[in-house]
Amino acid sequence: MALIYSFYIRWYILWMPFKIIEKKMGNKQQNTTLSYFFKYDKEKLVIIKKSILRAARLSIWRNKCFEQSLTAAYFLRKYKIPYHLYMGLTKENQKLIAHVWIESNGYFLVEKGGKDFVTLATYYFP
Repeated sequence: MALIYSFYIRWYILWMPFKIIEKKMGNKQQNTTLSYFFKYDKEKLVIIKKSILRAARLSIWRNKCFEQSLTAAYFLRKYKIPYHLYMGLTKENQKLIAHVWIESNGYFLVEKGGKDFVTLATYYFP
């Protein structure tokens, strides 16, 4: 299922304007302070993460952080699990590097990575 949905996400990214894609990411958050007061099933988060990584490994199309994060957001919304999706930038060797990561209650479904990214936008659900 994750493989099929990641293909759909990739097609969506290629052909839709960002305004429409942004609606799929969740609600835009102005302030990035997070509060964790909800209960969740960590086993479900682990299963979602593993299926997304498996889909990324098996896919023949580009399936990197942006596609993986949107796929994770879809499954988290489907199971009504709150999340925060981040878009960030860093500079390395005079080049800007963009990255998208997603977490739910401190558990990263798509990792932030070892670099210090400046968070440009945060989206959340619910």
